[in-house]
Amino acid sequence: MAKYPSVPLEHYREYPIEEMRQRLNDFYENIDRRRSVREFSSRSVPRDIIETALKVANTAPSGANLQPWHFAVVSGAQTKKKIRAAAEAEEREFYQHRASEEWLAALEPLGTDDSKPFLETAPYLIAVFYRSLDVCPMVARSSITTRVSRPAWLPEC
Repeated sequence: MAKYPSVPLEHYREYPIEEMRQRLNDFYENIDRRRSVREFSSRSVPRDIIETALKVANTAPSGANLQPWHFAVVSGAQTKKKIRAAAEAEEREFYQHRASEEWLAALEPLGTDDSKPFLETAPYLIAVFYRSLDVCPMVARSSITTRVSRPAWLPEC
């Protein structure tokens, strides 16, 4: 097996144990406040916040560190309308033909159905696509921000 050439962690910082605990507890408290409330806002969000959130998402670990996903940020009214129509058609198919009775019973108290008006009123929709990797991938950490070159351990194409 070939030895993988490692990349130094230039920005690594080890924290004292008590600071680790505090940072972890603070992180947990922030995450624990988050809820899926199924209420959607039309409130504007600055584009740079969306882009930074996607940069954060792109740091998620993946096999061979190739991040096989692509994010598309949609803000155009006509595109959101088309997405809504397609999503509602898929949801109707799901509710009418594919969902088990058990699943439908679990969804009933939540009041969800095939109507998705928020897909048009939300300022942005973020679509996540799986990016199939071939022998010579273009390694993209984000379609919005940074593109990085081929990892050194991949063969030349």
